[in-house]
Amino acid sequence: TEQQANPDFPPPLNRQQRQECYRFRDAYIRCLEEHESQAITKNDQGKNIFRSPDACKEALAGFEEHCPATWILHFQMLWGNEKLLSKLGKL
Repeated sequence: TEQQANPDFPPPLNRQQRQECYRFRDAYIRCLEEHESQAITKNDQGKNIFRSPDACKEALAGFEEHCPATWILHFQMLWGNEKLLSKLGKL
């Protein structure tokens, strides 16, 4: 029997799709690096938080179009955590 598609679990990306995703991820990360002071901000309690800068909207749109949502969250958290830890002197 044919497996039904589950919208909660999109099919895995093939090699070409992964390469495209990585290309758009890298463009987004470059934008975050260029606008780091806007990406790492403080919330109302004075804690550092990650926020995607307005200047990176176009790069984020390409990233979102070419990568699964779980990958986007993963890469954003990875970049944000790395920057926050480096600010704390833990990297």
